[in-house]
Amino acid sequence: MFSLKRWWVWPVIFLFIAGFYWYIIYIFVYPRFNITKYESILTDKLSGIRMNDTLTDEVYITSYSYNDETPRFYTKRNSLLDADYFDL
Repeated sequence: MFSLKRWWVWPVIFLFIAGFYWYIIYIFVYPRFNITKYESILTDKLSGIRMNDTLTDEVYITSYSYNDETPRFYTKRNSLLDADYFDL
């Protein structure tokens, strides 16, 4: 049934399947762009500005937390209630 001359076939098939599996994991798990460029631009443009400094009565900012993988919602009302967490 099994030939000893072709013992290498099964390890090669296994390595091919494992490599394909890890490639798919890499595509879907790791981010596709570098966040540090965006962070540096936002830090340069918006440093020192707080939600309480806005001129309108209500401000609503939506964002996404990459570390927690959850959406974040920032409002001027929340910045007044809990300034340590919500005041940007």
